[in-house]
Amino acid sequence: MRALVLLNHLSSVVGAWTTCELLLGLQRRGHDVWVCPVDGVELLEQDEVRFRAVHLPEFEDVHEVREGLPGLSAAVVEGDRIDVVFIRTSPGKDERLEQHQAALYMLQRYREGGGLVLNEPAALRKAATKLYLSHFPSWTVPPTIVTNAVETARAFLQKIDGPGVIKPLGGTQGRDVYFLEGHTDRNLATLVQNLVSQGPVMLQAYLPTAPEGDIRILLVDGRPLMVDGQVAAIRRVPPPGEFRSNLHLGAQAEAVHLSDEVRAVLQAVGPMLREDRLFLVGLDIVGRHVVEVNVFAPGGLGAANKLYGVDFVEGVIAAMEEHLRRHQRSGQGREGTVTD
Repeated sequence: MRALVLLNHLSSVVGAWTTCELLLGLQRRGHDVWVCPVDGVELLEQDEVRFRAVHLPEFEDVHEVREGLPGLSAAVVEGDRIDVVFIRTSPGKDERLEQHQAALYMLQRYREGGGLVLNEPAALRKAATKLYLSHFPSWTVPPTIVTNAVETARAFLQKIDGPGVIKPLGGTQGRDVYFLEGHTDRNLATLVQNLVSQGPVMLQAYLPTAPEGDIRILLVDGRPLMVDGQVAAIRRVPPPGEFRSNLHLGAQAEAVHLSDEVRAVLQAVGPMLREDRLFLVGLDIVGRHVVEVNVFAPGGLGAANKLYGVDFVEGVIAAMEEHLRRHQRSGQGREGTVTD
């Protein structure tokens, strides 16, 4: 398999454990791997897409990938040289929003021309905002509103009669996510006014079980990623004094057993993820409610691997291989060239 992995930029592998392990895992299974920054996608005449990418050498471990990848020289890779494009960008960490939007548009043209892209570019554009949660069955998400107005936010908090969480519709890793005591919180107006510079804000009810942490579950094609009978899911418990459960903020990863309630949520939302062709998704669940849908470079595989002694990375790559087999059976195999 000739795989091209799309990143924000080559140096974005620093700190990106899951992405590094996916690159190494592809190589371990004998695949030819190219890595392309988001500004390396080009659209030429007649909707021909090509990439300015680097070829992945045989690195031994994550450290070598982080140290060596940024210094490699790029080559021009014709689109028909690639069997599958795997998108691992993170627009929320990059100020070049228009660059990311353009890359997704060009990759959609590539997809329409017969190329295989995971996740589906059109679905990524749809799910790039937290408003994607509004497509889920109402019982699977916490009470939620989206607004620009302080008075609307205050009325919502008064209605739920409890604390809430305010966040921008974009962003990642808990950035600009704040806890509100309730409708009398003295910071409410300031937070709304500051965050609306990024667009409308989302307010969610702060769920009673939130102090116990959330559950990050990785899904492939709308189904929980499972290897050797174990689901790729971890409980993320926030550290003292922090309400956010992000691992990079110090949350502790623990093994977790999925309750019947959580499994019911997965069964309810999985078909939509599958229909939208979202190949790899990370859901964050508190109690029985989905609070975040991570479609751009979802992480958590590393912590899951360590907790359960299972290679979930291999499970993701095996699923990619199956997608390619189905794609090729449809008569859309590709051949092409690479130039310096």
